[in-house]
Amino acid sequence: NTQSIFYNGNSSSSGYGLYMSSGQLNILYGGIVLVAIPTLLPTNQWTHLSLVNDGANWIVYMNGVLVYSAADSPNSPAGSTTIGGQAGGESFNGSIDEVRIWNIVRTQAQIQDSMNCSLSNALPGLVANYNFNQGTANGNNAGITTLTDTSGNNNDATLYNFALTGTSSNFVDNITNPAVTVTITGATTICAGASVVFTATAMNGGSSPSYQWVKNQTNVGINSNTYFDSFLALNDTIKCIVTSNIACAAASS
Repeated sequence: NTQSIFYNGNSSSSGYGLYMSSGQLNILYGGIVLVAIPTLLPTNQWTHLSLVNDGANWIVYMNGVLVYSAADSPNSPAGSTTIGGQAGGESFNGSIDEVRIWNIVRTQAQIQDSMNCSLSNALPGLVANYNFNQGTANGNNAGITTLTDTSGNNNDATLYNFALTGTSSNFVDNITNPAVTVTITGATTICAGASVVFTATAMNGGSSPSYQWVKNQTNVGINSNTYFDSFLALNDTIKCIVTSNIACAAASS
């Protein structure tokens, strides 16, 4: 089946957008042409998607990584912009958050800088920005009929066919990619008295985040993405806190 993630135009003869078709991510343009993206969309996890057209090429980034680029310019669509479906159906079976629409060509570096944080104010070229934050997560939101645009352009969207209560078809908890993942050098089983090297990898910390390692609730004072402990005792806990250098509000200036 075909599921619309984002579409700008009408359902019959014009427009462009991102679709899922039989589990495959696609670009749709001209209202009828589906172009399959070779990289599969992961299931059951949040994935950042960017569809860019520079006037001559379709470009798709997945989690900030280029996965598709081909020459073809869009037509001039007639109709409205829809998120998660179309007037004729083709609803997306999944969760959508943090939708931004720009009238400028965003570079890969700009996309990477802001893809893991919310934009909350007006920025050059930002036409519409939907954070999906005005409802109570998993609560009774039946009185909400519009999705707030925070770009400053007042392009609020109308909500259609949502239950707006419970844990589905509703506003849900805000979920972002983890700030950091930590790996351990050596065996996965650690015995008391072992020496271990921990390595942290920032997932959304910008180009040069700072690291603070904590052992048993005490800062060990090493600003490095690696931490060496020469002796681990039973029930020791190791934590890494990452401070991001991303300034979301200035990401696209």
